[in-house]
Amino acid sequence: GQGFLNVHFPSTNTDYAAGLECLSVPLVTHEVGQYVVYPNLAEEKKFAATPLRPTALEAIRADLTAKGLRDDAERFTRDSGKLAALLYKEDIERALRTKDLAGIQLLQLQDFPGQSTATVGLLDAFWDSKGLITPEEFRNFSAPVVPLARMDKFVWENTEQFTAAMELANFGLAPLRGAQFTARLVTEDGTALATHAFPARDFPLGNALPIGRFEADLSAIATATKLTLEVFSTNPATRNTWPVWVYPLQTPAIDMRKFQTHRGVTQECLAALAAGDTVLLLPPAGAVKKALPARFIPVFWSPLHFPNQPGTLGATIDTGHPLWSRFPTDTHTNWQWWELTAQSVAVDFAGLDPAIATPFRFVDKYNRNALPVAIFEAKVGPGKLLGCTLDVESDPDKRIVARALHH
Repeated sequence: GQGFLNVHFPSTNTDYAAGLECLSVPLVTHEVGQYVVYPNLAEEKKFAATPLRPTALEAIRADLTAKGLRDDAERFTRDSGKLAALLYKEDIERALRTKDLAGIQLLQLQDFPGQSTATVGLLDAFWDSKGLITPEEFRNFSAPVVPLARMDKFVWENTEQFTAAMELANFGLAPLRGAQFTARLVTEDGTALATHAFPARDFPLGNALPIGRFEADLSAIATATKLTLEVFSTNPATRNTWPVWVYPLQTPAIDMRKFQTHRGVTQECLAALAAGDTVLLLPPAGAVKKALPARFIPVFWSPLHFPNQPGTLGATIDTGHPLWSRFPTDTHTNWQWWELTAQSVAVDFAGLDPAIATPFRFVDKYNRNALPVAIFEAKVGPGKLLGCTLDVESDPDKRIVARALHH
């Protein structure tokens, strides 16, 4: 799953069926997941009641303190963990969508400090929750009976017709008799844009069992909007949800006289700032001095055990910044961020003025604790500067999220 999720455009329409074609024996997936979550420093005090000493947590805390980042540790854990949870969901659902796959094996749902400090758990080393996902939310996609949705993508334009093929994985004790499912597409305030109740029917044991096709008209959505696709049955324990983003094809015109765009720190860029202008700085990757490579998926297992991988663990986003007023986002990177972050670069802000606003920064691996910032805002003399190292300009016809953020 690791390489697949960072290379292929996100959808819920993939499975492992091609890999089963040559097999005549049952296949069980091996060690699904293992996405690194930033270490939970709140766990440190739990070791007082054990004969163990959490030297890794002590070292990480000391390093963060020395770099002025100690107060950010909780959000690092939260936002890297939220990303890990949604990746686990897709990994497990892709297995459940694979007809005749025999089972799913997860190596770790709790942190494992014994092998190079592998903080890959949705739970801590004591099997306690980190507050990343509730048991009820986890059972939406990991249970004997799981409703599924096959969508070609998570991001849509308002000129498109939303479509999803709903299906069921039933590995319960018996076939379902007269089961009735309903699908809805709802806004964040709970308003239903579209609802469809599928006819009641029987579902045998097995998976890839069709429920029906769900469609919704998106033309009434005029601004960038996050929606939720819900599917549920008459049994309240059988339900599932997925995030969906809709972006307008047409955006309001921008008065380009109000600011300048520069693609490097040139003499023209500096002169504009010195004159009190507002500057949008979009440097190409090669122009960033203290560049740190970044990607959508986090580090696998441990940055110490497998050091040759980009060192980011998702991002932590200041959702209170006005930048996001027309670009809905969670505090963590969700699926809409994939096209902006799968192959990306950040600039290391370690040692710079902490007063510089950083509405989007990646969470760094815990054995380095750099400060990889991708969007920053600052006063430069009398001028105002907004910098972005993410590619928001290339291929705007296909990269609709990048186009929306650029706007």
